[in-house]
Amino acid sequence: MSQLAIALDNAEALARVTNRASGQGPDWIDGVPCCRECGEPIPSARLAVLPDAERCAECQADFEMEVHNAR
Repeated sequence: MSQLAIALDNAEALARVTNRASGQGPDWIDGVPCCRECGEPIPSARLAVLPDAERCAECQADFEMEVHNAR
C-alpha cells in the first residue's frame, strides 16, 4: 500500500515538473528528485511542502545565507 502511495506521489511530482518552465524544481536523476547543488535526493516530505524546491534543506540554508550576506 505504501509503495502505491509513493508511486502516485512520484507521478504527481513528475507531472508538476514537466508542466512548468525549465530551470525550476529539482534535478531528476534516475527518476529521483535531487538537489541542484549537492545532487543528493530531496526528501518527499520537503517536496510535498515545496514542490518546486531546487535544493535540499541544507543547501537551501547555505544559499539563503550567501544571499543574505551579499546584501
